[in-house]
Amino acid sequence: TVTVTAQDDAGNMATCTFDVTVNDAENPTITCPPDQTASTDPGSDSAIVNYPDATATDNCSVDTITYSQPSGTAFPVGTTTVTVTATDDAGNSATCTFTVTVNDDQAPTVTCPPDQTVNNGPDSCEAVVYYPPATATDNGNVDTITYSHPSGSVFPVGTTTVTVTATDDAGNSATCTFTVTVNDVQAPTAQCQNVTLQLDTAGMAATSAGAVDNGSTDNCSIDSLTLSQTAFDCGDLGANTVTLTVFDQSNNSDTCNATVTVEDNIAPTIACPPDQTVNNDPGQCAAVVNYTAATAADNCNVASITYSQASDTSFPVGTTTVTVTAQDDAGNMATCTFDVTVNDAENPTVTCPADQVVSNDAGLCSAVVNYPSATASDNCNVASITYSQD
Repeated sequence: TVTVTAQDDAGNMATCTFDVTVNDAENPTITCPPDQTASTDPGSDSAIVNYPDATATDNCSVDTITYSQPSGTAFPVGTTTVTVTATDDAGNSATCTFTVTVNDDQAPTVTCPPDQTVNNGPDSCEAVVYYPPATATDNGNVDTITYSHPSGSVFPVGTTTVTVTATDDAGNSATCTFTVTVNDVQAPTAQCQNVTLQLDTAGMAATSAGAVDNGSTDNCSIDSLTLSQTAFDCGDLGANTVTLTVFDQSNNSDTCNATVTVEDNIAPTIACPPDQTVNNDPGQCAAVVNYTAATAADNCNVASITYSQASDTSFPVGTTTVTVTAQDDAGNMATCTFDVTVNDAENPTVTCPADQVVSNDAGLCSAVVNYPSATASDNCNVASITYSQD
C-alpha cells in the first residue's frame, strides 16, 4: 500500500493511499535424478528402490517437491515413470520425469518328476510313456513349462533323458532332467535250419551260427548268435544235434535245435603191390603166391582192404589180375589192380613105344611100320605129341 501526503504552506496535510500488487509469475526450475535400474528383490516380483532427491530453485522460494512414487517404495517389474513436481510459494510449479526400471533376472525353480522305468510294448522296440507333470515356482509368474519329450510320447528301448524347461514372464528359464528307461523284456524268436557238411581231406568240417540261423527275429535287433558246436571231425559222421542261441541287445535269449549232418564223400587212396611173376609149383599147374599187402589211407579211417584173390592162395598158370578194394567208414571205396603171373616152367614127361623090328615089304627095300603111340603127361596139359616119322 502506498500513502500519498499533500501539505500546504500553513502545514495543513491531506493523505490518500493506493495498492501496488506484484505477482510472482515465474515457475521454479527442477532437475530430476537420473533414470534408475534395479533387480527384483529375492523371492519378490518387485524391488524397493531408493533414488536420490530431485533439486529445485525458484526466483522466490520453493515451497514443496512431490513425487508420483516416493523413493523407498516397491516398484513393479518393468519401467515406471516417476513425475517430480516443484511448487513455489506463489503456486507456480514445474515438473520433470525419470524412469525406474525393475528387471526380473531371477530364474524360476523347477522340479522334475522322478525317473521313469517301463517295459517295452508287445512286439515293439519302444513304449508310450506317460509321466506326472513337473512343477515350477517363480518370484513372478511362470509363463511356460516345456518338455523335450512330452508325456505320452513314444520312447525307444534304452534310457532317454527328458529336459524340462520352465520360463517366467521375464524370459528367465531354469531346467531339470529326468530319465525314461524302457526295458526290453521280450526274448528273440530263434529259427533254425538243418545243415549238411562234407569232411575235407584232413577229416575236418566246420559250420557257423549264421549258417544254422534261418531268419531269427527280435522286436528290437539281434545282437549275437552262438552255436553249441561248430567244428566236426570223423567222429561226428552222421546226424548231430546242435543248439543255436540267439541274443538280443538286452541279453534276452531264445534257442532252437538243428541237425548238422556230417558226410564223408572222399574215397580212400590205395597203392597195390607190384606185379608178381613166379614159376609153377612142382607137379602143379599153379603156384601158391604170397604177395605184399596193399596200403591205403583215408581222411578218416580205412575200414577194410579186400582182395579179389587173397595172398597165399593158389594162382593158376597164366596171368591173374588181382583187384584190391579199400573201403572207409563212410562206405567210400577205391580200387587198384596188379597182376600175378604164374609161368609153367615144368617140362612134360613122354614115354616112347618099345623098339620095333619088322621085315621089309615084299619087293621093297622098306616096310610100312605101325607102332603104338607114345604116351605123355604134364603138370598142366600135353598140348601135342609129334613124331619125327609117322
